[in-house]
Amino acid sequence: MIGVRGTPRVVTSAVVDASVAVKWFVPREWTEEAQAVLESVATSRDHRFFVPEVFFAEMLSALKRSRDEVEEIHAALKAVSELPL
Repeated sequence: MIGVRGTPRVVTSAVVDASVAVKWFVPREWTEEAQAVLESVATSRDHRFFVPEVFFAEMLSALKRSRDEVEEIHAALKAVSELPL
């Protein structure tokens, strides 16, 4: 439990798999559940999100199969790298 100005707050953690994160950038794979995870990662103060060691390699591999433009792949990887993961 973490206290913020005397108010206790429970902080939980979760692991985000690359298969979920790819859905954020590949329209035909997008789901409401994946969008909810992205919103939680981007805005939550009550959760900590971690990624497996191979996360970025898996993202790169999946994005290469799904996207034609190298610039789109780079933009997606940059966007993910800026999230609090």
